[in-house]
Amino acid sequence: MGKTTFAQNFLWENMDSYPCVLMGNKYTPVKFKRRISRMTWNNPLDENGKPKFELIRRLENWADIVEPDKITIIDWIALPANELYNIGHVIQGIQSKVGNGIALIVLQKDEASNLGRGRAFSEELASLYLTIDKKRMTVRKAKEWFDHDPNREVYGFDITNGGVEFRNIQLLVKCFNCKGSGQYKGNECFECHGTGYIKKIKPKEKEPELDF
Repeated sequence: MGKTTFAQNFLWENMDSYPCVLMGNKYTPVKFKRRISRMTWNNPLDENGKPKFELIRRLENWADIVEPDKITIIDWIALPANELYNIGHVIQGIQSKVGNGIALIVLQKDEASNLGRGRAFSEELASLYLTIDKKRMTVRKAKEWFDHDPNREVYGFDITNGGVEFRNIQLLVKCFNCKGSGQYKGNECFECHGTGYIKKIKPKEKEPELDF
């Protein structure tokens, strides 16, 4: 829950600055138009009335049409159950084509898993690997960062506006009462309401000392 919302918000925030391509396997014109009509914080059309991005329906052979130096968003890659181990080869093929661009690749994830389908094969080539569960996103791996290491951080969020907008984004930590299990003495944890996470409270800033 939230994968398509993330992909489309990523497109909305970058389409004014970079050439973008959105590949989807489930986008129908009516459904897509209905979704983006709610994303009113940016206009998908340029001053000539043309789309600021290219939309392609694609079900396989994604690397064949990836163009270098663009932002390519693939929502989502689906492989047969007996070929999930090939996800690493699929990602490698896409990666070899992006040049100075980037590829944002969306995968399905089983609810109980910490990785997308294809498991470790889906993670090893990624520069940034995020997992999204219901109202929660985990930074599983970030290879490069600057002032702050985000690895293993967890963020909570709500999805509003018909499924297109993130709200109430906040840093979470494991619940101190249930240790992240969501259960306390056989019942739903009353501190985190069964989610296993609570909002991280920032420590109060020390008041400056007055120098008389």
